[in-house]
Amino acid sequence: MGDVALLYKERASSGDSRILLLEHTFRVENDLVLASDSFEVNDVSEPRTGPVADGTRVRKDDRLAFTGRVVYEGSDIAAPRDLGILVDVFDGEKTWSDGSLTENGGYEVEVPLSSAATLQSSPTRTCLISITNIPGRGEDMTGTLVSTTLRVLVDDAAPRVTRRVAPLNVIDVSEQNDLSSVPVEFLGSEDADLTGSVQYVHWVMRDETRTITIGAGSSPLGMRQDGMIVTWTGSVDLTAGGTITPREGDFVGFFVSGYDAAGNDFPVVSNSEASPIPELAEDDTDFERQWVRLGAVGPELRVASIALSDDHIAPRSTVTVTVGVENVGGATNISFNVAFYAGDAESPFATRAIAGLGEGEVVELTQQWTAEEVDRIRVVVDGENVVLEANDDDNEAEHGLQVAYAAGFGWKDSYRENPLAWIFSIFGLLLVAVVGTVAQRTAIDHGEGAFFDEDEDAWDDEGDEDFDDDDDDEMDD
Repeated sequence: MGDVALLYKERASSGDSRILLLEHTFRVENDLVLASDSFEVNDVSEPRTGPVADGTRVRKDDRLAFTGRVVYEGSDIAAPRDLGILVDVFDGEKTWSDGSLTENGGYEVEVPLSSAATLQSSPTRTCLISITNIPGRGEDMTGTLVSTTLRVLVDDAAPRVTRRVAPLNVIDVSEQNDLSSVPVEFLGSEDADLTGSVQYVHWVMRDETRTITIGAGSSPLGMRQDGMIVTWTGSVDLTAGGTITPREGDFVGFFVSGYDAAGNDFPVVSNSEASPIPELAEDDTDFERQWVRLGAVGPELRVASIALSDDHIAPRSTVTVTVGVENVGGATNISFNVAFYAGDAESPFATRAIAGLGEGEVVELTQQWTAEEVDRIRVVVDGENVVLEANDDDNEAEHGLQVAYAAGFGWKDSYRENPLAWIFSIFGLLLVAVVGTVAQRTAIDHGEGAFFDEDEDAWDDEGDEDFDDDDDDEMDD
């Protein structure tokens, strides 16, 4: 731009000395570049966020953020803010710009890929970044310092989970099974890859009607991909850290969440809390493909029924107690006892032994009992707990009774137990009395009165009266 002079001052000199550099000239240029140490491209759309480079998979509705600094070429000095310098990003259809540089030359340009309507079906998207509106003879000299062309792959195919491999049908809730670590396995598909994302398995436990939620939880899954086939494995804690006690008859459903490398979420069809992941029809044995029942793979004993021959009794009377014992789980060959208790007694009045039960088998026991002053009969199956079960709460049952009268006075309570019989008996007695009375009054007399003539009797009575009158007249004469 001009000549340069060297100004200096010697000691004890009152003025400056100057040396003209006549043979040396300098040229100052205002070329700008994108700083390579701050240049970034990020995906800012949930759920997948983070850096994006050439070949990265994105969704067609993602938003890409281009950030960095604009500096003078060959230096770290920021470009001026008041000269209208622009940073442009061309997405193939539109240009997105940032003309408000920060004090240190910072810029940020967001490009919504969904805005290019004509490119929605394109399998790839290309973005070009550049510096424009540089004043004077300045140019964008970014060159090879920063890759100004970004080419990404569009992936709009979501990963899918197709079936549940484990658990199937029934989860054993007996003490032999650790419910804090139940293995799970699912099978699905993905046409690209699941790199950079984490998938989770969620479980929800509901009661036997599947309307009340008892508990829920989630755990991360491991993933193994072979081509397009993906296998997820892991384990879940059905006790939720010991806060839930799984019970027989409840149900558990599973569903998987996460996203693939492009950020595509798992579809919720047959993969949600309301519609859990199903098992294959060929694996289904309980006609319930989406929910897994909590039950007993081993033996599960319970009192199926209890009945008394009479529940309104007198002391010292004999009552027959009939009890049905059922095994709703797997078969067992272990012998166990069935104890009969009167009221709150700690010792049973009778104990019966059963030498094992098959799957679904029901055994009926009959026991005689001499009545006492108690209000119920209790029956306890396997009170010693020699058979490990999933649920011991249904091993006990009781039947109420009432001591309604003293010995020999059962007739006092029979009118309450059999009111119709008493009504018909009383009605029958009244009917017999009425019929007897009517029959007596309307009976036919087969004796002498059968030939009695009322007219003749009346004539005889008149004759007797006349004869009596004549006798009275003669006596008067």
